Amino acid sequence: MDRITKNLLNEFIDQYELENLPEDKAFELFAGYLVTSRHYSELFSIDDISVGAGADCGIDCIAVIVNGNLVTEPEEIEDLATNNSYLDVSFILVQAERTSGFDMAKIGKFAFGVSDFFSEDPQLPQMREFVYTLAYGEKC
Repeated sequence: MDRITKNLLNEFIDQYELENLPEDKAFELFAGYLVTSRHYSELFSIDDISVGAGADCGIDCIAVIVNGNLVTEPEEIEDLATNNSYLDVSFILVQAERTSGFDMAKIGKFAFGVSDFFSEDPQLPQMREFVYTLAYGEKC
C-alpha cells in the first residue's frame, strides 16, 4: 500500500477507533466509507454498510440509498414509498483489496456475489439472509 493511502487509512482508523481491527478489515471499511460517501453526503455509521465477515460472497460493504436516504431497515423503504409515491434506489456494493494487482478469482467471486444479491431467489446463504433481513427486518 502506498504511503498516502496508508496515511489516510491510519487517519480513518483513528477517527473511527478501529485500532483493534486487523488492517485488512479496517481497509474494507475505509473503502466502503469512501465509495458510499461519494453517493451519500450525510453522516452515516460504517456499521450500517459493512457486511464483510469472511462468508460474504466477496462483498465487503453494501449501501442501499433510497430517495436520497441511506436505508438500514425495511420500514424505511415502505415509509419513503408512501411519503414520496416513488422509489429512486441506488445500490453500492464494494469489494476492497490492498494489493496492487487484480486477482481474477476474487473478481469472479465478487461478480457471482453481486449476481446472487440481485437474484429473486439468492442461492448463497449469506445473500439470502442479507436480502431477507433487508426486506423483512429479521433474520431468516
